[in-house]
Amino acid sequence: MIRVATMYSEELQSRLAKVEFIRLKCALRCEQSSEVKLPECLALRPVIVHAAQDLASMGALDNHTFMRLFDPDFEGDTLGRKRFQKPAPPFVLRYSPGAFRTYQPGELFRFELVLMGAALAQVSFFVRLLELLGEQAFGNDGAFELYGVEGWDDSENLHPVWFPGDDLDDLMPPVCTADWWVMRHEPLQRPLSFDFVTPARVMKRGKPLFRPDFKDLFPFMLRRVTALCYAHADQLLLEDVQPTLASVENTNGRCTLLWEDWRSLQGAGDLEVGGLMGHCSLNGEQLEQFAWVLALAELFQIGRGATYGAGKIEFLPPSAG
Repeated sequence: MIRVATMYSEELQSRLAKVEFIRLKCALRCEQSSEVKLPECLALRPVIVHAAQDLASMGALDNHTFMRLFDPDFEGDTLGRKRFQKPAPPFVLRYSPGAFRTYQPGELFRFELVLMGAALAQVSFFVRLLELLGEQAFGNDGAFELYGVEGWDDSENLHPVWFPGDDLDDLMPPVCTADWWVMRHEPLQRPLSFDFVTPARVMKRGKPLFRPDFKDLFPFMLRRVTALCYAHADQLLLEDVQPTLASVENTNGRCTLLWEDWRSLQGAGDLEVGGLMGHCSLNGEQLEQFAWVLALAELFQIGRGATYGAGKIEFLPPSAG
């Protein structure tokens, strides 16, 4: 077994304890028969930003908060710009593969929404945003309406956050911390196996990695989780990332990953856009030293478009490895 939480420093554990997030279970009720498709869900960024701008124009957000949520920047933080360039937004949409299907009236389309940083204080805004997305984004126009939002606590219990008719003021979902999320995965089994269940758009020097092994993937995972924690929780998890990067060198295992195209961009020769899908199985003496990164990468996802649903990881039970 892999003892995830026992192989990193007390200082790192202390910093992870200061990284707070909200994990919401969102349900949209189908009003008319409609198909929810993976490519369409992964391409929702323009729709989401436009809907958020509409809400902001009606006074739901000021301009500064809107930018912090949808186009964050390190502003005068030279260390942040040097280490991470530009931060991703402080929220993540998490879809399950089984959710992509045809829905009949009365059925519920469920997905998760993770909020951190500036988004923690904007739960009511995101509920209003989900109401608009149900009407405009998923399936046919008007096919869904927001049925309810619940939040997980650090005992994996669900608590009501919002249901139709509830007041949007002072919503109070439970708050979790990143150190709990890591400990939640203890102990993991050897070999450590996981699947990419939505395409991971992993790019290096502007070009996709079509058949990477785990050593190619890990720097993207590490950068994703450390950048989010720094930008939105003010926690520099690692002063020096090199020892953690080096810990994967003796990792045994295999990754069977293939690039899958999932939509075409109009213009520019109808460029195909896609990502990596497939399976990884890992083993090795130093696995415990970086398993915490994998645990957080499962929560935050990786690659371009991770905010909007791409690059979702799911750990597998030992029998599936």
